[in-house]
Amino acid sequence: MSDPTLPLQDVRVIELASWVAAPSAGAILADMGADVIKIEPPGGDPFRGMTRPAKLADGEIDPDFAYQAENRGKRSICLSLDQAGAKEIVHKLVVDAQVFLTNLLPRRQAKYGVSYPELQQLNPQLVYAAVSGYGQTGPDAEKPGYDYTAFIGRGGLLAAMTPPDGEALLTPQAFGDHATGLAVATGVLAGLRKAERYGEGSLVDVSLYGTAVWALGSVFATGLGDGRNPKVRDRHHELTPINNRYRCADGRWIILTMPGSRYWPAFCEAIGKPEWLDEYPTGRDRYQAMPEIVDELDDIFGSRPLSEWAAVLDEAGLIWGPGSLLEDIAADPQAEAMGMFPKLDHSAAGAFPTIATPVYLEGVIPRGPAADPGADTDAVLSDLGYSESDIAELRSGGVVGPA
Repeated sequence: MSDPTLPLQDVRVIELASWVAAPSAGAILADMGADVIKIEPPGGDPFRGMTRPAKLADGEIDPDFAYQAENRGKRSICLSLDQAGAKEIVHKLVVDAQVFLTNLLPRRQAKYGVSYPELQQLNPQLVYAAVSGYGQTGPDAEKPGYDYTAFIGRGGLLAAMTPPDGEALLTPQAFGDHATGLAVATGVLAGLRKAERYGEGSLVDVSLYGTAVWALGSVFATGLGDGRNPKVRDRHHELTPINNRYRCADGRWIILTMPGSRYWPAFCEAIGKPEWLDEYPTGRDRYQAMPEIVDELDDIFGSRPLSEWAAVLDEAGLIWGPGSLLEDIAADPQAEAMGMFPKLDHSAAGAFPTIATPVYLEGVIPRGPAADPGADTDAVLSDLGYSESDIAELRSGGVVGPA
């Protein structure tokens, strides 16, 4: 049942997408109240079961936690797009929808009859969100792209995070996918506003590559402006010693971010080095002596555990953050206060935590768990006017998957 207080409670989204980037946007829209109908192949979205199995006790059911995070609150139907009759079903769904969300490459959009021009003919106000590695135009529009390749690699994140002569970093799974999902949701909301106000549809073209460049915008903007390539700095060659990271006695990292000079006096007093105020009075002095200062700070921070330094820096009113472990975040009272891990109630697996949409609006929470593959096929087709015998015929012909 729809909730009239939710911002998207009167919006229907048809999601023909798999893996993470596009489905994560669908999950955000579902949290905001949209009726998201996910079209899966008969075997289900290939992301189902792709992550490590959960560590469960005997008899417990693995609800596929990673898949749940990207697909909670959606309905699922299974269609074989290669079969005659599938396109008709998709077109019927689109006629009464406000949003079509897909990660099919342009050639596959055309092959299955779900390109933007074709669907716009059916529904001129449709917001068509196309999610890809490299966009819908240009020489690489048909090139497949995943998080590691299009976002982390080609988008510059790997180079920006790898020190000179350092080994390429292994970045977290789906890091770029989720950033892209937020961009997609933003574009969809803008498209809905345009449709509501002007009666016109929109093509929302969001790529992993483009989102990565946006994420590095501060770096790229400077480089584009002055024509110089941005530098990747190691710890001993940052611009200031208090915009850096240091390992504490317990092996934990502490991150300092204090731009400008106004924090320098309080920092020197807090760490027991008041003489540095005379030795390095200006930012240029500190920059020129960075290797020596960092070596000393390594010794200083390495003398006490993170918890003790946290108390010292907090008392001095300085800006810092811990290099958190995942288990730290799960137990963080601030994360709990922000509602970052709401519960999903699964009929077979029971209640378990998931990850909240990072846009906090009143009432915007996960609406329920992800559906089993094709769980809503019969109900959705019935709403489209297909009879039981029609559905049985479609199923026997391989057009639709299991109920």
